[in-house]
Amino acid sequence: MERYVIQKKVGDGTYGTVFKAIDKRTKRVVAIKHMKKKFSSWEECLNLKELKSLRKLSNPNIIKLRQVIRTNEELFFVFEYMEYNLQQVIKHSGTNLRENKIRMLILQALKGLKCIHDNGFFHRDLKPENLLVQGDLLKIADFGLARRIESQEPFTEYISTRWYRAPELILRSKSYSTPVDIFALGAIMAELYLHRPLFPGINERDQLIKECMVLGKLDAKDWPEGYKQAIKLKLELPEFELQTLKQLIPKASNEAIDLMLKMMHLNPSKRPTASECLMHPYFNPLLPNKDMKVSDNIMNKSQDMIKIRKESKLSIKIASKEHNTSSNSHSWYKNENLGNFRSEPTTTKLLNRIKARISFCKNQYNLPVITKKKTLTILYRKKRPTCHSPEIRIIKEDGSFVQTNNNSKPLVQFSPYHNTPFRVATFQKKSLH
Repeated sequence: MERYVIQKKVGDGTYGTVFKAIDKRTKRVVAIKHMKKKFSSWEECLNLKELKSLRKLSNPNIIKLRQVIRTNEELFFVFEYMEYNLQQVIKHSGTNLRENKIRMLILQALKGLKCIHDNGFFHRDLKPENLLVQGDLLKIADFGLARRIESQEPFTEYISTRWYRAPELILRSKSYSTPVDIFALGAIMAELYLHRPLFPGINERDQLIKECMVLGKLDAKDWPEGYKQAIKLKLELPEFELQTLKQLIPKASNEAIDLMLKMMHLNPSKRPTASECLMHPYFNPLLPNKDMKVSDNIMNKSQDMIKIRKESKLSIKIASKEHNTSSNSHSWYKNENLGNFRSEPTTTKLLNRIKARISFCKNQYNLPVITKKKTLTILYRKKRPTCHSPEIRIIKEDGSFVQTNNNSKPLVQFSPYHNTPFRVATFQKKSLH
């Protein structure tokens, strides 16, 4: 532990305390979880369910475990550091959290959940405090209650924070699984819209009443197991007036309401999986339209474009997301969707080189034939840091790239030995004559 300098305490839970620290070697900020339990051997540490799950899971939306340290029977987990949790984001944003931001956060949470469930685990304690945020990036954390799906039943009866607890847990089912995570995330999604918990029950019975008031009453036909369990527990619910989710969250889109209702279905067998949730139309605005042509896909998404520079004869637009290429990805073929692009600073020097390069090649490209419009759209990138002439691909009006007459390849060849992302530029054609 001499390698780390503790800066401050950032959280305290049932199983451990979390500190913000600095790695003296790399100067990197990390989060260190000090386990409260004493561990007499490494074998005992390795049997921790939290450690087993974290060693197995690797995903951009799951917190990364960097190091495990045991000293004097004390155990420390060293994680990557994330500035905020989702509870803090909700608190600080007030009512300014827009639907597209919520959509991005829930999409990432579902991707993380998909990885967890696909690897045979379920989290069991999803809540805003366990979803960490850094900028636009979200990661699932705190796997202290995670279990393997095939673990021998019965599981622990009382699990997860009450406000995000699925009805099968409230009814003390001993054979629950991944749907409890889906329900919890649905409640978290609703909280992002409401800016307060959707089901703030003060006890188990009140929690179930609040869930049924929004999601519907327990029905013997819809969920016979739950109905029988309620009778077994002698849990009689009072008469209450139903409130629709749309009434509670009027600003949410119809797709958002539909997804939340599906995720929070009282019957766990009728809840969608994380994979099925990711296919819901609610996330369509975040996905590229594969039916669009290359030129349409680039030029029509003006909301995703960042204006970098304007000159009298030259205007540059650089798209805001990254497009990764590889030796197996021939992205210049006609009508192929190019995907996403990355925005990064572009120097005037580089832009002038692009302009000069196209001007030099204007006879070879036969620019007047390529397009009838007054502008010319290209993709460009530097092949390597020391390369002065950028690689260029010209896009025609129909969305395809300029091709040679004999081999259907672009005039500027693709180099398979690097993965530098392309960027987009639009030139005034008259500036090239």
